[in-house]
Amino acid sequence: MNSNLSTYFSRSKKNFILDIIDELKKDLQFKYNEYNDVSKSEEVDIHIEIDGTRFAILYKDWAREIGPGVIQTFDGFLTQQKSGTVGVVVTPDKGSFSSNCRKRSKTSIHHIILKKKVIFVVTLKSLVRIF
Repeated sequence: MNSNLSTYFSRSKKNFILDIIDELKKDLQFKYNEYNDVSKSEEVDIHIEIDGTRFAILYKDWAREIGPGVIQTFDGFLTQQKSGTVGVVVTPDKGSFSSNCRKRSKTSIHHIILKKKVIFVVTLKSLVRIF
């Protein structure tokens, strides 16, 4: 795991990433492997694999509503990943997803889930049981 997150991320995004990794390690017996990493790309912030299911997690700490363009870009990224990779877009508790963003995620050929930060870890734990 990249130990110098401050080089790449804002304080809010860095804290989110560290919180998520800590929760995953604690609650899901998450183990580091070559796939699990903090990304330096703009398309995804965290790559994780839990029990054979890969997740690409994108955190958008925006004051404005997240629109469908984010999903379109993320969709393109997921197309280049291993089949079955689940995409997750997370916003802070104060953030929101536009109705067009929600529609775009539902019509994607990929599994793309939209969640607020406060319920993200609970959702990820549930998803691991489903996929």
